[in-house]
Amino acid sequence: MKDYPRLLIADKNGEIFDVPGLAATGMKGTEHFLLDPLDLIPLHADSELFLLPGRSPIGYDPDLNQYIELKENPLIEDKEPCFAVAAFLSP
Repeated sequence: MKDYPRLLIADKNGEIFDVPGLAATGMKGTEHFLLDPLDLIPLHADSELFLLPGRSPIGYDPDLNQYIELKENPLIEDKEPCFAVAAFLSP
């Protein structure tokens, strides 16, 4: 999984984390897919990452060979919600 970007999640305050062990995914219609690193571009310095309220992040777990929807932040002990992250590319 070294070649695939890690899943990003946000907490309720908008702080963004990457989740070790889960790969970032995309969606076409109703189908999830792994992001191909060759299709990605570096974010320009003025680009922004932000949380998507009400949307759960979905990552790919290679150990389970399946897509995982996260409802709670797996990086903390408290049962706090986590949210999907989007990127806004600066012009």
